Amino acid sequence: MKKILPIIIAALTFAGGAKAQTTTLFDSSNGIWGYRKSYYRIPAILNQGGKLWAFTDDRTNATGDIGNGNIKIIAKTRTANGSTWDSDATIIADYNSSATSGFDYAHGDAAVVCDRGNSNNMLMMCASGSIGYWDSKASAPIRVGKYISTDGGNNWTGKEVTDNIYDIWRSSTSNSITKLFFSSGRICQSAIIKKDSYYRLYAALCSNVGSLVVYSDDFGDTWKALGGTSARPVPSGNEAKIEELPNGNVLISSRMSGGRYFNIFTYSDQNSAAGTWGSVVTAPIGSTNATNGEILLVPAMAKDRKKPMYI
Repeated sequence: MKKILPIIIAALTFAGGAKAQTTTLFDSSNGIWGYRKSYYRIPAILNQGGKLWAFTDDRTNATGDIGNGNIKIIAKTRTANGSTWDSDATIIADYNSSATSGFDYAHGDAAVVCDRGNSNNMLMMCASGSIGYWDSKASAPIRVGKYISTDGGNNWTGKEVTDNIYDIWRSSTSNSITKLFFSSGRICQSAIIKKDSYYRLYAALCSNVGSLVVYSDDFGDTWKALGGTSARPVPSGNEAKIEELPNGNVLISSRMSGGRYFNIFTYSDQNSAAGTWGSVVTAPIGSTNATNGEILLVPAMAKDRKKPMYI
């Protein structure tokens, strides 16, 4: 762990100084804190064979996160080799404007993945309902939604999977989980571990017991806790991101004030998902803010040594 951290920090520093082209896809310039008119938050981006998908919460009819009004998830695309984005957004998960409570009251915080295998499947997990994270309790939790497309994003179908996710820990004697949601952004799909038709998925959950990690071998139909139900990969973490290391082990990077928490899950048996989490370490990034940044492992070439490496 100590060897990889300087590489990650160097990559963050390098990226901060690079020039980038920007495009405004969802304009929040009219948004006012406390009254969010035309307010877009919590973006996620997905590369589907060169076609880009950009997801975001549309909080026009809300004054905050889930639990504070009607929220829907929308997306825009840019075709492979295209130079422009859609002018109009597509609704991926809509709210029920007549609902005063329940699952379809709101949907936000999209966590997304496109199958790297031969299917056209896309998956989105999200936070849903009328109960916010901080008001969530065991008897009335913040809800979990699952949206799937089997035709490359042309059509989406969704359903509530709240019990399916909370039930992962409810049978455990160490269960004390009263609130959770899938951290927005990229759901990580393994490039190494494949079970039956799909490569393994990893997702980070924000919960009242810290950052948790779940995995799925059937493209999100069922999920299990990575490391078992008693595992607490980052006990003080909240929103987090996942990346697969070159040997198949799993890296978690979690939000903290002034930097990031890191931990690594080391497999003893990849097929059965047996293994253990290491010890949490921290990396300061020179700010007191708690940042919800993405993490990527990128193959590169060491210029001075002429040998491949990862940053």
